[in-house]
Amino acid sequence: MILDKLILALLSKNTYRGLSLLIGFIFCIQSIHASLSFSYRTFSENDGLSHGQITHFVQDRQGYIWLSTWNGLNMFDGQRFHVYKANPG
Repeated sequence: MILDKLILALLSKNTYRGLSLLIGFIFCIQSIHASLSFSYRTFSENDGLSHGQITHFVQDRQGYIWLSTWNGLNMFDGQRFHVYKANPG
């Protein structure tokens, strides 16, 4: 509804000017949308995670991601998981 009014206002004054502003507006919105998109990857025990349920996570200053699970502490270095388990006793 608001976009329709904006389009009509732009086109009613000067067709070529309004059309160029409209095209610029569309490219601007498209750029904003592209910058907001992201991708993600899921990991499981098949990827080396010690357990499928993560209880806590934090990223350290070196960029490593530390994940605590019910079956140990995991460090992800961007390529693979390093699992640290408590020694019983």
